Amino acid sequence: MSADRMPDPLAAWQAMLDRQEQYFGRVRQGRIGIVSLETFASPPGAMLVWEMVAGKAIAGEGRFHRLQEGGCDLLLVFGDEELLRDPAPLQPDPFAALRRLIRRGEILFFVPAGREDLLARGFEDLVDALGVPFLGTCH
Repeated sequence: MSADRMPDPLAAWQAMLDRQEQYFGRVRQGRIGIVSLETFASPPGAMLVWEMVAGKAIAGEGRFHRLQEGGCDLLLVFGDEELLRDPAPLQPDPFAALRRLIRRGEILFFVPAGREDLLARGFEDLVDALGVPFLGTCH
């Protein structure tokens, strides 16, 4: 594919996020960071950010420094760096694909924010869609 035909990663992620609004509707505010395994292991580096505002997710760019300093409520670490550039392989159901990759250990899932804070800001449906039971009865 020529450089002028390469998909814009942020536009591709935004298009995907726009089709998944049912997962973001209850989230009042928050950030999900997505980094490559290489960046996570050897920061700093580029980070894809899903910024949640008023029930909508907006794809943007950020910098990852350390898990505790990322400014993210949730962090996904992708073993396949190509997915950061193009989320097309996650289609037709991106959250089912993400859930499957998390279960297989191909995506690492971290929760830097506190459980009660995430519940208060409406993250429950989003985290449930990813198949992570941290919001359940287990503490």
